[in-house]
Amino acid sequence: MDSKALKEEVESGLPPIYFCNIDVAYKKGKKRLVTHNGNMDIVSRYNTIQGIHADHLTMQLIKTGIYGSNYKGQKHVMVKKVNSSKVIGHVNSNAI
Repeated sequence: MDSKALKEEVESGLPPIYFCNIDVAYKKGKKRLVTHNGNMDIVSRYNTIQGIHADHLTMQLIKTGIYGSNYKGQKHVMVKKVNSSKVIGHVNSNAI
């Protein structure tokens, strides 16, 4: 994609899609006071901690990435920090 096409998409007002590297804190197991820390990459429409927490789809993807699909216990996840974010595209106009 050349810079001219990218400039046209930005001018059209479509929201960007970000590729983010985030730090995550989560609880796993029966020990209540133990938290684990992890680092993962996500693709989301938001690049802030508050935006990621508000987006249900992104939080489900983070939980699935950490716990897996067969985990039956409670899933507690908190995004601690957004290390880096990069615009990789823009939302399709049909999705809005």
